[in-house]
Amino acid sequence: MPSRLCDRSTIPKRPHCAVPERRARDARLRTIATGLELLGRWIRNARVQAGMSQGQLARLSGLHQTTISRLERGVLEGMRLHRLVVLLLVLDDALDGQLLGLARCGPTFG
Repeated sequence: MPSRLCDRSTIPKRPHCAVPERRARDARLRTIATGLELLGRWIRNARVQAGMSQGQLARLSGLHQTTISRLERGVLEGMRLHRLVVLLLVLDDALDGQLLGLARCGPTFG
């Protein structure tokens, strides 16, 4: 007789959060989804302007090509901030400082 602890049929399934229609049920999550899509579009435009493929950007930033693809489509959740910073620095370098140029002109702290 199988143990009740090992019976997975009694465990309720949780919906996957990356599916856009499930994510859009809550207004706060819709705002996050919109922000992810805008960030993805911005990164894609910068990559295309730099003349790079997703694979090239992935190799230079140390990420996987599918991660770049999911980020550009706005469906990547949970990316660590330091990985995003490396990605932005690679794009900025490819665009000769045009991407983050405004950030460098701002006030300095410290």
